[in-house]
Amino acid sequence: MAALKFQMQSKIHWPRALTNKIRVLLDDFLPPAVRDSKAVMSVLFWIAFGPRAKTFMSVKAKAYRMTQKEYADLYREPSPFDVKRKTGLNEKSIEKILEHCAGAKVLEAGSGKGYLTELLNKDRRVIATDLALSNRTKASPFFVSNLENLPVKSASFDTVVCTHTLEHLRNLHQAYFELKRVASERLIIVVPMQREYKYTFDLHLHFFPYPHSFQNYLGSFERDADCFECDGDLVYIEYVKKR
Repeated sequence: MAALKFQMQSKIHWPRALTNKIRVLLDDFLPPAVRDSKAVMSVLFWIAFGPRAKTFMSVKAKAYRMTQKEYADLYREPSPFDVKRKTGLNEKSIEKILEHCAGAKVLEAGSGKGYLTELLNKDRRVIATDLALSNRTKASPFFVSNLENLPVKSASFDTVVCTHTLEHLRNLHQAYFELKRVASERLIIVVPMQREYKYTFDLHLHFFPYPHSFQNYLGSFERDADCFECDGDLVYIEYVKKR
């Protein structure tokens, strides 16, 4: 019965607008003592994830003790929240990315299912990269890579775009410097605007509740960059070539 319930759950469409509202309700309105309670959250996690509840609840405690392969294996099974979702981005964030994307040659790092790659590829030459070969898209050339060590020459792309990826990486700083290294004009990063709790309904390791939280984490306050809220996302635009 529990397995059937989970299978039905996994077929539900979870649009980003809905999951954002659920996140705000849990993170902003539940007292921290309740929000971090294992007894309370384990029930909600079982409803959401079924057999994978324990994995999602323990990832923050175990992630930095895992091998690279063990950590990558966590992402081989998709979350029930995004089974039918084309992209984790909201419409306003997509508009900002398209608006600020500079030049003709673009790298999308952490391309996921390729939704944004296809949009960018309409007017630009896009190359996509992701940790999983299964995320290859027919729209653009693709290579498998860890963002913390990109096999690409410095300043190879006019713009580098990375969305809803850095919050998952164990060495976020190294990935950031790699992304910036291969960009010649602009670096665009999108992360969820999210408070940190012990138990969250994702595999995130890093949390940024305000624009300045992300900029402080990167140490980018002396760089030519903008960071702003965009419907539950934080959009970070760094002008590698000065404005």
